[in-house]
Amino acid sequence: MSDWNYPEEDERVTWWSPNGEEVVTGRIKSFFDNHPKFIWEGTIGAGGNGIVFRLQYRDGGSSSRLALKIAPLDVDFGGYKTYGEDEKTPNEVKSILIEKEWLQKLRGCKHIIQSLDIPPLDDPLLNIPIGMQSHGLRNWIFMEYAENGTLNSFVERHREQYPGELLPCRLLWRFFMCLIRAAIEMAYYDATRDGKQVDITNASLESLKSIPPGPLGHLDWSVNNVIVGALEPHFQPPEHSITPTLKAIDFGEARNVDPETDEFNRIGSERNLLDIGEIMGFLMILGRGDFNDKVKVTVDDKTFEISGGSYIEQNRLEIMAKGVDSLMIGFVYQCLSLERVSRPNLIDLAIKVHDQVVNRGANGVERETDQAILKRISTLILEAETRKRPREEDEDDDDDDEDSEEGRIKRRKIDES
Repeated sequence: MSDWNYPEEDERVTWWSPNGEEVVTGRIKSFFDNHPKFIWEGTIGAGGNGIVFRLQYRDGGSSSRLALKIAPLDVDFGGYKTYGEDEKTPNEVKSILIEKEWLQKLRGCKHIIQSLDIPPLDDPLLNIPIGMQSHGLRNWIFMEYAENGTLNSFVERHREQYPGELLPCRLLWRFFMCLIRAAIEMAYYDATRDGKQVDITNASLESLKSIPPGPLGHLDWSVNNVIVGALEPHFQPPEHSITPTLKAIDFGEARNVDPETDEFNRIGSERNLLDIGEIMGFLMILGRGDFNDKVKVTVDDKTFEISGGSYIEQNRLEIMAKGVDSLMIGFVYQCLSLERVSRPNLIDLAIKVHDQVVNRGANGVERETDQAILKRISTLILEAETRKRPREEDEDDDDDDEDSEEGRIKRRKIDES
């Protein structure tokens, strides 16, 4: 039985209390304590929109890490929640259901975080032990665990490990393509042709031209909502031959976008392209600058206004001198365009970026070679494994040793490829 105790009535806490996160964590952890199939490993990240925990799940003879996401505002603290019974359900609580529904629809999309089905009899949150009061949660999500962290943390590690350097351009082109693939999956996840579901993982880009993109917009896509996945060199080669797969996460704000109600008459795929433009702008300059401003730019003799990008425009020559292709800057500007006539078509852009992934060589620059990029990725991924630990560490020292060995094995595999 858990050692978690309800607070006394005169000591009531909520999620917003100084120790609210600690109490919520203890409350949820109590349902997993002593469960034969789960090992609690700690907190990955927390905020009003969600708190994510790391768990180890043992199913038969196999064991795997996974993540559990909940809405902390919905946790029962012992007969009461953070919000009152007479109040409207907070958006932060609603967003968990929204995300759960979208992730179900996006199952099988390789560039989107995958939710997981835990057998009902194995789920401690569904099977509350006798004597324990309900946690009060209406929804929660089990999902794959992203061991390499967010794209933002990847950039932070790069700044520390390679001061003064930008990311290699051939790496940027591949990350650009990953983001576009995620946008394609959002736009075509339910696409059909001749009454049959389109296999968007294996369908050629050209074949998607004849299918109108769907209306789904992520609406909260940023470097903090992209995770760095595993190295999968045999998946959609050569897109992932030297770089890890990027995946979109956090679909709590996602919805079908009506261009009639959008400020700039954008459909969902165009709204996602704006986000891709901001993410790529961030990656090109490693987070410097402000993307809340507006500036006029010229691409292919056409002048138009973009959302953000003034830092890139003001420092364009320096950025290019450090290795970023002018063509990439132009594509990013088009994604950021506030004028519909200047925005790219999703599939047309995908074809152009894919061409750069396939054909853009190192051009005699050592840092742009396959081996140099693999070594850089290896360094940054290993750094993620050794530094990015849950705030509540695993109590089993053997598991930590195993993690460390897995990291060494992974690095050897990358260096030997």
